Amino acid sequence: IIFSAVQIFPSEANSLFFSDLPLWRTFCDSIYQLGQDSLALATASEAGLSALSLRKHLRIIEVCAGSGVQGITAALHAKNLGAVSVDLMLLDINSRARRFVVANLLLNGVSGTFLQKDLRSDDLFAASDKFDLVLANPPFWPASGEQLFQFGGVDGEAVTSKIVERFKPRLSEAGLLFIVTPIFNEYDILRRLQKWGVGAFDMGALVLHSRSLTQAELVAEGGYGTISRRRLDEAKIQSGAVHGLIMLRNCKSGQAVEVHKELWTVLTGCGRNESEWQMCLSGTGKALRTRVLKRIRSFSLCS
Repeated sequence: IIFSAVQIFPSEANSLFFSDLPLWRTFCDSIYQLGQDSLALATASEAGLSALSLRKHLRIIEVCAGSGVQGITAALHAKNLGAVSVDLMLLDINSRARRFVVANLLLNGVSGTFLQKDLRSDDLFAASDKFDLVLANPPFWPASGEQLFQFGGVDGEAVTSKIVERFKPRLSEAGLLFIVTPIFNEYDILRRLQKWGVGAFDMGALVLHSRSLTQAELVAEGGYGTISRRRLDEAKIQSGAVHGLIMLRNCKSGQAVEVHKELWTVLTGCGRNESEWQMCLSGTGKALRTRVLKRIRSFSLCS
């Protein structure tokens, strides 16, 4: 009998990715599989890259890289859109991520550099470093713990807020930053972005999210198992949208929040929820996906 120590998943741009098997999730350095959030961000980043298609040389960085799916897929999309060269960096604090990133770069024929550093490091970049596209699928679960891919601090935003703070100043002119994450206390997200350094008049921001759930609904169906009411109370989380996408653009293009039902599922092409796979083949599912992608492209154009 032969057992595999890893699994392999398809993604956008005819790419394939190694990740850990589910049984390894109990280990703190496990590399998580490609989920709906991963595939949704890979789809959204392609739409964003279309706005950068006139740039022949692109600098792309994936933060909290894990398997490297976002950075590698974006590099493939950039090449398909006509980029002459792509300078790709993949950042993760997890030493195990290096093995998967290197393997997935080779598997997909992409060149890139893995950087194992803490996001909070003072020497993370040179003073002049700028990026055209920053992608992140950070740990976002509202809890503290050792599991690197999952726990996002008490409010679920410890890593997300740090990414915004560190990379907002690193965006090139009209550069993009995309973060896939649930949006807890969604009614207050623009104020929190401003607290993290995204000025209301100096940078464009678009937050898309699925329908809002009450605290009771989050306890019942929030994902990753049950979230206790006590944990939500400690984090002062009263409501939340399980599917979310935060997009920043380094230009003055306004700030907005929009609701799109089952956002991640729509981006992956299936319309309402992952159990209704028939929606992937329906005109309704395709129309919903087209509408969301059109919105992402229009925002990314900085118009």
